[in-house]
Amino acid sequence: MGQSIEAFCNHYPNAEEFEIHSFEPSSNHFDIVKPLNRIAGEYRSKVKGIEIHNKAIWIHDGTIDFHDAGTESSSILYRTGMINNPNVIKREVECVDISNWIKNNFSKEDHIVLKLDIEGAEYDVIPKLCEDGAFDYIDRFYCEIHGSKIEKNYDQSMYLLKEVEKRGKSIYFWSAESYGEKGDLLYDDYVLEREYIKWHTRDVSRSYMAGDMDDASDITEEILAAVINTMVENKIWKAKIKGTRYILDLSSGQTLVCVNTAGTRALGHRPTALDWII
Repeated sequence: MGQSIEAFCNHYPNAEEFEIHSFEPSSNHFDIVKPLNRIAGEYRSKVKGIEIHNKAIWIHDGTIDFHDAGTESSSILYRTGMINNPNVIKREVECVDISNWIKNNFSKEDHIVLKLDIEGAEYDVIPKLCEDGAFDYIDRFYCEIHGSKIEKNYDQSMYLLKEVEKRGKSIYFWSAESYGEKGDLLYDDYVLEREYIKWHTRDVSRSYMAGDMDDASDITEEILAAVINTMVENKIWKAKIKGTRYILDLSSGQTLVCVNTAGTRALGHRPTALDWII
């Protein structure tokens, strides 16, 4: 906790000229609140001020359910990964309309750097920022786009980039190591596609290839079809996924086949090719 504060103070140009406002709705004292307050205390003298707001960033003021896992993955959104997780506690927390908060507390003459890592809520918050004209106040915008982690497809994520671009702004990829430097990575279609490949690689590897499977029959045709359909839906036309004893290799326009020690078995025709190699 507090990595954003630490990164901003250490890397952003003229950080000493800024005041920092950090929004954290969690009430988990040991894992979240205490480390965040410690970092804020350490760096408060390096900037004009640091204020911690115990609220969730959202599209209206009031209260909202917050699923607190005591980690950075806590969210106002209830995701599949939270099901049957005994560490996730649902709490009602205060929330703030970040668009109105920016416009009510600052002017267009202020230099505002906004960084969002709100675990999927960006799909609601960013359109609201656009509609309300809040980007007229924002000079630099960093955001972590969560994509398939919250079951949003490529087109839904590209929509966020395009809406921000219509307002004359860009979305920058946040990294604690390069925050504010000239080498900041700009989100575009190429970067977003790489992110989707990474997410799908992780998901498929965790779900289907973590174990030491004896033969390719351990992977059902239904699983293969689900993987292919997900890739196609998100316009991921090429990816290589390595497992313990398997390599999943996709390329456009070929026949879906399953290769194992017993030979090659055609599974049907798909928009992509799939070869299992043992």
